[in-house]
Parts: sequence; structure tokens; C-alpha cells
Amino acid sequence: MVNALDLQSFILRARVLKLYRQALKIAHRAPPQARGLERIKQLDEMLHMQGD
Repeated sequence: MVNALDLQSFILRARVLKLYRQALKIAHRAPPQARGLERIKQLDEMLHMQGD
């Protein structure tokens, strides 16, 4: 049987990853001077490490 806490953790993780994806999309549409490309690269790498 699946532990309820594990299910909650899974759902929370999915929501966080969705927020990261949305942030990346928004950041890519921002003007170049406002992007902070290094931070975008870090978030993108983090998503890939999480198994996106």
C-alpha cells in the first residue's frame, strides 16, 4: 500500500517542477537584460537532474 506521505511528496514535487517550468518559460520571454541567464541555466539543469 502506498504511504499517504509518499503520495503527498510526489504531488508536491510535481507542482514544484511545474512551477519551475513556468518560470523558465517566462524567463525566456523576458528582455535580455532582465533574464539572468546564469540563473536560468541553473534552473534548467536542476530540472534535468530531477528527471524531467
